[in-house]
Amino acid sequence: MLLLYVLSHAFLVLSWNALFWDDWMIYSRGPEFAQHFFATCERCGIPLRGQYEAHLLAAGPWLMHLLVFLMWPVCGLLLERILTSLEIWPREIIRTVAAAFVLTPAYGARIALINFQYTQALLLFLLGIWLILHRQRVAQIIGLIFLFWSLFVPSFQVFMVATILIVAIKNRHALFNSPQRIVPGLLILIAFPLLHRYAIPNLYPSLKVVDGYNTIRPTFLMRALLVSVLLFIPAMWMAVTVRHGKRLGLAYQLFASGSALLALGSFAYLAVGHFPNLSDWILPFLSDQSDWNSRHQLLQTVGFAILAAALIEMFPMHRARATAAVLLISISLNIAIYSSYYLDSMKQEAFIAEITRIREVFRDGDAVIINDLARDFNARGRGIRAYEWEAMIRQATGLDITADAEALTFCVEEKPRYEITILPTSGRLKALLANSVRLQVSLTELSMCAT
Repeated sequence: MLLLYVLSHAFLVLSWNALFWDDWMIYSRGPEFAQHFFATCERCGIPLRGQYEAHLLAAGPWLMHLLVFLMWPVCGLLLERILTSLEIWPREIIRTVAAAFVLTPAYGARIALINFQYTQALLLFLLGIWLILHRQRVAQIIGLIFLFWSLFVPSFQVFMVATILIVAIKNRHALFNSPQRIVPGLLILIAFPLLHRYAIPNLYPSLKVVDGYNTIRPTFLMRALLVSVLLFIPAMWMAVTVRHGKRLGLAYQLFASGSALLALGSFAYLAVGHFPNLSDWILPFLSDQSDWNSRHQLLQTVGFAILAAALIEMFPMHRARATAAVLLISISLNIAIYSSYYLDSMKQEAFIAEITRIREVFRDGDAVIINDLARDFNARGRGIRAYEWEAMIRQATGLDITADAEALTFCVEEKPRYEITILPTSGRLKALLANSVRLQVSLTELSMCAT
């Protein structure tokens, strides 16, 4: 499995010092700027984030990329241990779930350093669950601390429902025979998301998430409730059936569990307006679509992994072939997705090198229009943001130059002096095989914008 993971995600490791999206705005300026940014950011309410990310960044972006690469399989191992401790599914099925979790072609945007917090929070979340399932009191206390810390990422607050159910299932016999031993712990787990959602932001306003990315609106909330109820129907039917003394097949158990966990992993994002259409659930799996929307799939991966195991279990006579097909498709998509990010990173390096070569042309305060004709090298069909171009030009020239795509209003308001045209000199496959992206960058003076 380790070999499959390395093969599947190798291009993530090769993108050692790559920056994407907000990385250019925050991390490209160095550790001190990153620490100051997170200390003053109104929607970055994770305590000490600036301090520890600044220390990691001091070694270089490669260290954060390496940690993400290492943390994901550890998360898979923890998920396997948690499911094994519940003693409800065969070990073979649990190993399939863990493999599907590690290899699921979702959340490719974790290649961006700005998303480091999500992988870290997932690791703390799963580690916390695993520890509280131990019998040792010290381990349980440490687990509660890890869980509490992970909930500073708002989407994990909803997923605490899964944690409560896991603890209840693990202690199902004691829950009926001696509830006084289990109920206090469950009440603590129930209190955690409420504290994070309501109490902590009122006591410490700096930890309150206030922007539009995380604002729950009535229409979004209603849609989230509707989708979640639909996804929970198989689990509710399973609960009713079991209560009447009947036992459903393993494939249905997996399907019902995966569907319910998918609901919990999607609810927080649905409630703030993400995943509005069915296509938004599919696009993040495609190698040339979705930009960085796959960052919202962090907790969906657990549900997807169990649903993949359910799909395999539906073909018991061809289980080996079904497993191989699921893994092969996942690995292929991962290679396609992460190789596109790798090409994107090499394009950025080539652009910076070309601008460095002609940096003497630029004057302090110049504005430029970017005419990017090498979009095939952009990862997942994304558009490179204006602040990314500006940061790359600043790295090449040392100047703060305003940049934007072709736009009449930009020409009138900013009066750009040059248009920078970017042309590719080879195709994607040739560049990938040659391990090099070559660009032709030219400047055209914009006299009509300057008047």
